[in-house]
Amino acid sequence: MNINNIKYIYNNHNFRSTFINSIYFIIPSIITIIINIFTTPIFARYLSPVDYSIIGYFTAIGSIYSSFINFSLFSYYMRGYHRHSAQENDHILSSITIFLALANIIFLSINYLGWYIYFHIVKLNFPFSPYLLLVFLNSFVTIYVNCLFMYYKMQKKPYKFMWFSIGSSLINIGLGLFMVVKLRMGATGKLLSIAIANSLIGIIAFFILTKGWTIDWKIIKEAFKLGYPLVLITLISIPVTNLDKIILERINDVVNYSYYTIGMQFSGYLMVMYSSIYQSFEPDIYKYANTDKRKLVYLALFIFGFAIICNLLFTLLSGNIIGFLTSYRYTGATKYANIFIWSNLFILMTYFLSAVFVAKGKTLSLLGRKVIISVCGLALLFYTINKWGFIGAATTKVVINFLDCLLMLIIGHILLKKHRASFITKQINDSYIGNVTSNNPLD
Repeated sequence: MNINNIKYIYNNHNFRSTFINSIYFIIPSIITIIINIFTTPIFARYLSPVDYSIIGYFTAIGSIYSSFINFSLFSYYMRGYHRHSAQENDHILSSITIFLALANIIFLSINYLGWYIYFHIVKLNFPFSPYLLLVFLNSFVTIYVNCLFMYYKMQKKPYKFMWFSIGSSLINIGLGLFMVVKLRMGATGKLLSIAIANSLIGIIAFFILTKGWTIDWKIIKEAFKLGYPLVLITLISIPVTNLDKIILERINDVVNYSYYTIGMQFSGYLMVMYSSIYQSFEPDIYKYANTDKRKLVYLALFIFGFAIICNLLFTLLSGNIIGFLTSYRYTGATKYANIFIWSNLFILMTYFLSAVFVAKGKTLSLLGRKVIISVCGLALLFYTINKWGFIGAATTKVVINFLDCLLMLIIGHILLKKHRASFITKQINDSYIGNVTSNNPLD
């Protein structure tokens, strides 16, 4: 990037405005990380390896459902946001929100029964109750928490986003300390504090997002048309994105399982930071994908550059950071954290590319690539876990997400070449028809 391009970015009013907004979006992440610097050592003293293993296992189950129980219906809202009026956008969002509330009460109840049967058949090392109920409750209310944050992002209201996010973090940490340290509730207290904090924000979010109690089924139908390929992609991805902890439980190594979980937790702090930057620019990705390719490239360079710098700094300091923040009880988590941060980088890239595909209405193009990645990734995951255990699982996640990102770039390149070819063909045909018409003696 030359100096003229840098000046162009700096002098661009929209970019400066979005960058300033991104600061407000990242402030909650910074505050959360600062709070964790002081509270993580406390949790590390009061949570045992078994507690961390339980938290990691059931959080993995919750992540499976959190990844798809919005059925990607909000993609319809974001894609058409700049084309619809404010009243139309509110109506769309309200219909989707109410539909998801009713659908997921039924869906999660059925799945809870299914997991109950699974636990009693397989005889797992972890207890069933009350952990699954807590993570299911959290998955349910997180739909509306995330939707509220998306709502404020699309409306460019960073202040409201910031206060809701900070409030949620403070309630979560405060309740967590009380239940884990004061009441000595262990993993139950940690998961319960998260569920309560998100429930409070989720209830508020639900009433902000709904403008009535009716569902426009035409909107739901159109939203499903756009979203169902994304849901299928997510479902196909589950074996290689969320099943690692469930497979690793069968190794019956609680100590390494706790290291693996804590390493993923620390890498997640970085993911929160650079995801905040990505999310603040997400409305612009949907906008520039169809209007300004140069600005889209600049956004990608800025977001990924920031993430790479964060990863490099963390790699240099991770041993001291994790040692200090876990009272040097869980330093074995360092090797896993240093692997997971690069997996997160490739996940961030796929988020960016997926937003571009959605903006262009090419969601079906993503489906075939995900089938390939999931089948190969699942086979690779079983092989590496069997051969190298926890390190094999962590490394495989990096490889899988890198290949996923690479395939998306290849598909995007192929679609771009087809688009250019069809555009040139159309121009030639139009030119030929124009020449024939102009030379027609009957005119």
